Amino acid sequence: MMLSNWMPIKLWQNKVWQTQLWQTQPWQSKVVLALIFFFPVLTTSVKDAGSAIFIILFVAGLIYAWPCWKIIESWEKRVLMGFVVFFLILILSLINTEDYSTAVRKIERFIRLLAIVPIYLLLRRVGTETAKALYYGAAVGCLVLALQGLYFRYILGEQVVNGVYHKIIFGDTAILFSACVATGLICLKPPKWQVIIGMVCIFAGIYASVLSVTRQSWLLIPLLVVVWLWFIRKSLNKKIWSMITVGLLGLTIIGITWMPSTIKQGIDMGVADLKLYQTDKGAGSSWGARLNMWRDAWTMFKQSPVLGVGIGDYTLERKRLISAKLAREGYAYGHAHSIYMHFLATTGVVGFVGLIICIFYLPLMAFNKCWGQSRTGRERFYALGGITTIVSFAAFGFSEGWLVRNPFVNDYALFVIVFMSSAAISATKNSVLEER
Repeated sequence: MMLSNWMPIKLWQNKVWQTQLWQTQPWQSKVVLALIFFFPVLTTSVKDAGSAIFIILFVAGLIYAWPCWKIIESWEKRVLMGFVVFFLILILSLINTEDYSTAVRKIERFIRLLAIVPIYLLLRRVGTETAKALYYGAAVGCLVLALQGLYFRYILGEQVVNGVYHKIIFGDTAILFSACVATGLICLKPPKWQVIIGMVCIFAGIYASVLSVTRQSWLLIPLLVVVWLWFIRKSLNKKIWSMITVGLLGLTIIGITWMPSTIKQGIDMGVADLKLYQTDKGAGSSWGARLNMWRDAWTMFKQSPVLGVGIGDYTLERKRLISAKLAREGYAYGHAHSIYMHFLATTGVVGFVGLIICIFYLPLMAFNKCWGQSRTGRERFYALGGITTIVSFAAFGFSEGWLVRNPFVNDYALFVIVFMSSAAISATKNSVLEER
């Protein structure tokens, strides 16, 4: 039974719903738009700012938005219920958990997936398309991260910029924001002066990522280019295709010829890591450590393939593998440095399938449907922005356990919520106009 159907809560919500204060007002839309705008500006630059905005929206949704469940479409409910199901799957993995204190701490992060539901309903209740606020916030966020990176690099003297959290969070988020701005430029077709400013913001975000030396985030750029070209292919004629091909080849040649020393150093380090791992699997290196962690995660999965070793037992099980001489010492993380390998190990096949379906497949199919039904550049931005978000986090997950890091979970949740709610609100407005 849904908590909102419990009679005392239902009566209280109906009473609140009928008061003038909680009817949709212009100031409510402005507050929500402001929070969405400042989220990308502050989430990676000011510690805990993203979580604070997330909590404000969550509490407002709990109080204000539950009646909206009755009016949203079935495809929206399907995506939202997917997050609930995935959380329940994680709870199910507690059957095999021994370290409950660690499990409880990890479950706290995943509660944010449940929080997606009331926040989404809040945005639907307010009825304002907030994706453009996120777009502008991401543009400013790119500039903020670039300035922050310059400060850490040239004022504080850090050779690798970590930001206020971690270099991977800093670099991946910068690429995510740049991708959001690029998607807006592709779909919204703004005036030339906005295109110029947007391009500056995009390169600022990429530069921030370069300063953090997050090599895996750089691989996302060509992948997203392919995704974007696929979705806009029908709107491109042969002349434009030729110009894009020549442009990409030119950028590739320029990039290889005048590659910044930081990027070249990062690529060289990655190649050296893989060569070193082939000759000495115990040698300390970034990619060598990842490969060892993935191997350890696979060993855990084979021990408990259905439900995994338990959501809180990754570190405990790894210590046991070391004691049994089945794993090497020298690298210690609370996750497998890949969401796919980590959830295979800790939640088994059930959790892995739930991850693929609930976190990636259902939202991706919803955004793909929105793309097929889009009529305007604005609606295409909502759909392609959501697709870009899902593809980005799916790619991040190959070499990073982003689901166990609060800033990443905040980013995933807010971006999905904003793009999906904006698409749904726009579709609702279109259906109302058609009826008239």
